[in-house]
Amino acid sequence: MIELLYGIGGAHAGNLASFIQVSLNKSWAAAAEDVKRIIAASKAPYDTIWRLVAETGIRRGETCGLNVGDVDLANRVITVRRSVSLTVDDQSLTEVLRKHFKLAGRDIVVNEPVKRLDGSRGIVDLMLSRRVPSNREDELEHLVIELKAPSVKIGMQETQQVKSYAFAVQKVERFRGIPTRWAFWLVSNDMDDYATAEVHLRDKPEGVLWDAEEPRTRIWVKTWAQIIHGCRTRLRIFQNELNHSADRDASLEYLRETYARVLQGVEIEEPQPGGSDTEDTTAAKDVTLSS
Repeated sequence: MIELLYGIGGAHAGNLASFIQVSLNKSWAAAAEDVKRIIAASKAPYDTIWRLVAETGIRRGETCGLNVGDVDLANRVITVRRSVSLTVDDQSLTEVLRKHFKLAGRDIVVNEPVKRLDGSRGIVDLMLSRRVPSNREDELEHLVIELKAPSVKIGMQETQQVKSYAFAVQKVERFRGIPTRWAFWLVSNDMDDYATAEVHLRDKPEGVLWDAEEPRTRIWVKTWAQIIHGCRTRLRIFQNELNHSADRDASLEYLRETYARVLQGVEIEEPQPGGSDTEDTTAAKDVTLSS
């Protein structure tokens, strides 16, 4: 698990596990040498994330909320636009509604329990939330995750369970009125033929079980292999963006090719050796650490 989460394997994984256990019991700040050892023990692309955290002081939730588009290579700036946080862990749909109101800044007391369409109460394994700037005010995003044991194949019973949670959000009036996007993930190691057929529909992206509008709601069925592959792919893209280096000549060539129509007839002055146009070595440093 340590290797999966942090990209640290072998003896280093055992050392980190011991470190985490100790750190839970006392306040601790990493020294520079400790940070270097963690980065050195990490596998690509996780080492880039550790370097980013060490150089910028970015928080855990802010790191999880970063997208590739938040990295401005030209100005060497990373813009933190969102933070992802764990809002619900093994709690009822009623608690989901309470957290929903709290994140939206609504001081509303929830006395009546939220129930599924059959009148039963549902327990949510995990819910992650973030606030996203959009043209619909500051829209909320909730990700509700239903985790199944590795030995459980996703089938009709499991898909009906996660649908019942989404239907409760869709039908309960109290969830409406706040710009929100809801995503439900049903996750396990494998799925049977019934579930596979349900998530391979011609008019929907692969993996989508059900979707609806107002509030915008979508259910996904995913295997761990699909999730891990997707995360590794995004990490590699992010790593390539952070480690990218472009000199002035390459930048000018990019501008000529990309904005050829706009720059037609405009002369771009080439940099002179030793002149004032040489690269400014005092520019803000890259967010990655030197090896």
